[in-house]
Amino acid sequence: NRASQIALYIVIGLATFVFFVLYFFPLDAVISDSLANMETLTKGEYRVTISEMAPSLIFDSEFKDFRVLQKSKMGSEEVFFAPRIKARVSLLSLLSGSLNASLTAYYKNGTVSGDIDLSDNQSVADVEFDNISLADLPFLKKYLEFSGTQLGLLGQLEGSIYVAFEKDMKDSVAEVKMAIYAAQLDEFEIAAFGMKVPALQMTADKTYVSFEASLNNGEIKLSRFNIPGPDLEMQLSGTARLGRGYSVVQSSFDG
Repeated sequence: NRASQIALYIVIGLATFVFFVLYFFPLDAVISDSLANMETLTKGEYRVTISEMAPSLIFDSEFKDFRVLQKSKMGSEEVFFAPRIKARVSLLSLLSGSLNASLTAYYKNGTVSGDIDLSDNQSVADVEFDNISLADLPFLKKYLEFSGTQLGLLGQLEGSIYVAFEKDMKDSVAEVKMAIYAAQLDEFEIAAFGMKVPALQMTADKTYVSFEASLNNGEIKLSRFNIPGPDLEMQLSGTARLGRGYSVVQSSFDG
């Protein structure tokens, strides 16, 4: 009947429209612009580079040689690298100039997965680490230094990080829970004393380095930092009050 024909024409029209949108929509250009806009969203602090991408509006988009570079005195340094990433990006967020995505980064033996939401007012990341080699996380290098010497930390990482950075630091929150298995500190030299320190085992079988910390109302709370040994042992907990620019203005730790 006439009503059925009209309904069929509407369905065919909508299906054709969706097909042309999916087929001809320049998603690769939109994603490229959004990745380039990362530098603007982070006020020049970070930028993203990729060697190849296979975008999709329906399925996960795939990126190869995904790098995040951070601005430094020497130009820029790599803080994150993944050989392959699969991501599902919100089209509406791209069109509005922000970035909302779910992603999984694949490494040789593990994965890093999570959700990110970046806008002018807020930066949110909820990330989980599953059997990740610390050697695959270059951003750790900037925090691993002793007496001017770069330290090499080996091990397998399990854990999660949640951060929500606001314009007002007091509104920012974070929660970190980490466990490092087979943890070892590589041999290093203390140049000032001309002394070489041998490799140190930080864990034994069935033990792990544990780290739990949070940020709330401008205060960092270190609930647990435990290195069980045998060669290197440590237990630490405490709090630190942050000032402007996330600098520490007051701290109290026990260990």
